[in-house]
Amino acid sequence: MRPGRSGDEIVCDLCVKKLAEVNERYEALSYCWGDEEPTEIIKIYKLVWKEADQQYSQARVEDFLVRPNLLKALRHLRRESASVVIWIDAICINQRETPEAREEKNRQLSMMTEIYNTAKNVCIWLGDSGDTFGAALDLINDMTNFQTFDQVLINSDKSTQERWCNLVQILKETPWFSRRWIIQEIASARHASVHCGDDVIHWDDLADAVSLLQENYSTLKRHLKDDTFAEVPTLSAIHLVKSLTNVCRKSTSGDIAVKLLDFESLVCTFQQFQAKFPEDILHSVRSLAKDGPEGNEGVALGLTFLTFKEQRSTRDLFITFVRRCISKSGSLDIICRHWAPPVTDTANRKVELPSWISDLSNGPYGLPGESHERQNGENFVALSPNDMRKRYFASSNRRYELRQSRPRIIIPNGNLTEESNRFTSSPTDVSLHQKTIQENLASFTESNSVAEGASPTAPVTRQDRLAPRSVVRHRRSSTISNVRPTPQAIAQDNWMFIFDHSWQPGVMRRQVQNERSRSKLDKWIQDDKEHAHNQNIPDMLEVNGLVLGSIQECSDIMRDGIVPGSWLEKLGWDPSSTTNRVQDKLWRTLIADRTSEGGSPPRWYQRACLHCLRDSRLINANGDLNSHRLHRVTESMTSKYLERVESVIWRRRIIRISAEVDNLTPEVGSAIPEVNRSAPEADTADKFLYGLGPEKTRRGDLVCILFGCSVPVVLRKATQSSSRDSNVFEVVGESYIHGKMDGEAVQNRDMVD
Repeated sequence: MRPGRSGDEIVCDLCVKKLAEVNERYEALSYCWGDEEPTEIIKIYKLVWKEADQQYSQARVEDFLVRPNLLKALRHLRRESASVVIWIDAICINQRETPEAREEKNRQLSMMTEIYNTAKNVCIWLGDSGDTFGAALDLINDMTNFQTFDQVLINSDKSTQERWCNLVQILKETPWFSRRWIIQEIASARHASVHCGDDVIHWDDLADAVSLLQENYSTLKRHLKDDTFAEVPTLSAIHLVKSLTNVCRKSTSGDIAVKLLDFESLVCTFQQFQAKFPEDILHSVRSLAKDGPEGNEGVALGLTFLTFKEQRSTRDLFITFVRRCISKSGSLDIICRHWAPPVTDTANRKVELPSWISDLSNGPYGLPGESHERQNGENFVALSPNDMRKRYFASSNRRYELRQSRPRIIIPNGNLTEESNRFTSSPTDVSLHQKTIQENLASFTESNSVAEGASPTAPVTRQDRLAPRSVVRHRRSSTISNVRPTPQAIAQDNWMFIFDHSWQPGVMRRQVQNERSRSKLDKWIQDDKEHAHNQNIPDMLEVNGLVLGSIQECSDIMRDGIVPGSWLEKLGWDPSSTTNRVQDKLWRTLIADRTSEGGSPPRWYQRACLHCLRDSRLINANGDLNSHRLHRVTESMTSKYLERVESVIWRRRIIRISAEVDNLTPEVGSAIPEVNRSAPEADTADKFLYGLGPEKTRRGDLVCILFGCSVPVVLRKATQSSSRDSNVFEVVGESYIHGKMDGEAVQNRDMVD
């Protein structure tokens, strides 16, 4: 970027360089594109290397359109007396929709970690400055100076309170902190400076301030009596800073020495970060993965891998990702993790995903950017398959195997509704599969330069400061046939795919009509997919497991964290009893028998539960326990227990399970452990099992232990399956079953084998 004064137009030179030639001789910009269209004009000269002269020659100048937020960043980063050498994705990656541009985009997407790690400094642009940021900046200076931190933490004057609230407001409302692409940009950076208008601070200072805020928000909430601090734990900025230390390790020189997380962990960990296009949930972090997809991966594993030319739909890409995760980890936990953003076609119709791909809306706080208040209970499965904290081991040490012997349960694609459970079959024969596609298609209805120059802004150190094709919808069949793929079909029909770095995201656009009136779900628009979104890749998983039993009864949905009094009694609570004891089945079920960190609960949780059940501030006239009233509780230990209860039960159901299962085929019926058929629980005469199920659970659903899954899963028999295919089920969701979370159901090795 050429020198200029504040009012001058932006003029840049653009040329191609190898990263090795410009190592630590340029900066990279990290910013939020924004929703505005590119309407601002800058001038760009494309430089061409002349081999004979060993120098660049200047080509014809072009008008280049950029978005308003990028123009603001360029104006603030430009210097008056020296050129700025900077890499900016919107300029340095060809954004046109041509085959050559898409290949270039795909190539650079796989290099993002190297691009940001090779830069001397990453400039983080938050937007225009204001009084709010100035006050927050002063607070950050005091927070990172431990001689003054304690004073600002306990000071309750109005000025200090406003500074704290300003900091929380900036972290909450600045789009950069919730942008998914920034994860790899800041994780890869050697150094980073944060720019808000003309104000600049070092990233390390901001990150430390965010971490200190997270550590002390409870004190601030209690001391300043301001509900603003209640949202702190859910802020993307808090999650970003907390997670960055686990992404990679760097050498003293700043090079990435080792990548710590696998692809699945990266995708599932950063649930509250937004991306404009659904595929970006994968592409935005793939170059950070220690097992990042490489071109030789498919060849090495003997599996087919996706290429750009195949232009898979988003649905097919998501199926590919899940099967890759299962193949690499030997675990089925991915089918319980809520990671997939909703996808709609160009007609704003929801693209139906397999039931074993869980929507982000099922996550604790719903869709990214939708709410900072709890929407659902916490995931029972750990977010990372390599999480070493104690979680659950319902299937013991048994791993998922791609091809297994009977008994088996097949889980198809399905959209769970109260009215219908429709799904698409996956023919076993490749030619039949292709023929079916052709037949169905016939019935479809369309209803800066990197050249010599100065750095824009030297890192601020602590010492310095003390019209694409539409997706068509498949007209669904009402029956299933041949749903179990043969080994030949598995090999030939792409039963398992590898997500390859050469896969190019399809053209995506956001519809702008009625933008303000549309929901978050409607904003995910999918274009330029050649095939129907439910046709290219089979949507069945074949699994082995045990049936614990069927759900005989379930409670109402526990909205707002209210546990029905009648179900407290079914779990063993007697409000008229004078015995100061709560059964394990009750107090452990309400917290899913784990702490918020995933460890075994302390014994005092039982006492805390008793206090809750005896507290009139928490129990209403019907005997219902309202966990959301924890703010009324002054006792800290009781409050901690209630906080855990609320995070577990929110919008779930308490379920009662019987080993009597009707209308099962012999092979599935034989999968019910004999211990469940006849033996009651050890501590009561009750013949039922109790636990927690997902919101969509209903009577008659099966609770199963799937080999390779760490938690029991609720399955629903596909209502339209024929008698021949009666082992086809849909995934309803994960569950907690008291007494069956640590491998108890698979102790009978002879029966399991």
